[in-house]
Amino acid sequence: MTLPQLRVLYHLRRRPHSTTGELARRLGITVSTTSGLVIKLVDRGLVARGSLADDRRQAPLSLTDEGAALLGELSEEGRAFLARVADRLGDDLDTVTAALERLAEAGLLADEAERADEAPPRCKPSRRPPRDAPAPAGDTTARGGSST
Repeated sequence: MTLPQLRVLYHLRRRPHSTTGELARRLGITVSTTSGLVIKLVDRGLVARGSLADDRRQAPLSLTDEGAALLGELSEEGRAFLARVADRLGDDLDTVTAALERLAEAGLLADEAERADEAPPRCKPSRRPPRDAPAPAGDTTARGGSST
């Protein structure tokens, strides 16, 4: 099992019935690469292709019972690992947990904005006037130039 294949499986667990195109966009890879990953996962019996009556080109994908079981096994190993990490963090665990919760919340908000096709604000607007704006009264220097 490769890391890209695992990413496809985890995505399908979070968003069942995604199409190959949706997977490609979410994972940041090409449709042809995604298609190759999906074919291998279907061949291994980990992913099932559905079909839509009104558009046969759109094949919703979902985990099979075997795919879900594989992720469940990996999750159990992950929980044991996280318990060891938590032990090592000791007193810092609460601080790290709070930071991760804030990160998760920001991720959810960004995902909601993306779903609504809204671009999240990236930074505050500049307070500096545009370069071609007229200079304030009494300013003898040209914007972007010098006073000589």
